[in-house]
Amino acid sequence: MGSATAAYVSEGASVNASEHTTGLRTLRQPNNSVITYVFGVDTELTNPSTGVYRVDRLVTKSGKHWYRFQGTGAVAAAEEGSFHAKKSKFA
Repeated sequence: MGSATAAYVSEGASVNASEHTTGLRTLRQPNNSVITYVFGVDTELTNPSTGVYRVDRLVTKSGKHWYRFQGTGAVAAAEEGSFHAKKSKFA
């Protein structure tokens, strides 16, 4: 199981967590296939607290995975990253 989390803040007189009108997460797997999760539609993309979005997913492909969290609305922001999954020695 793998998970990724993104937290968004708006900066003004003070820094505070903010919600998006819409949120999505895109995952590009090592074979270049793309999976997109839409907040409010796909149960894997959750919002455990204000400004925090999380995806839990079973990773089945070894290699480098790229992801992008993106939101629009009061705070339009995006966050990208990657992780490497190794093939299990037990499979």
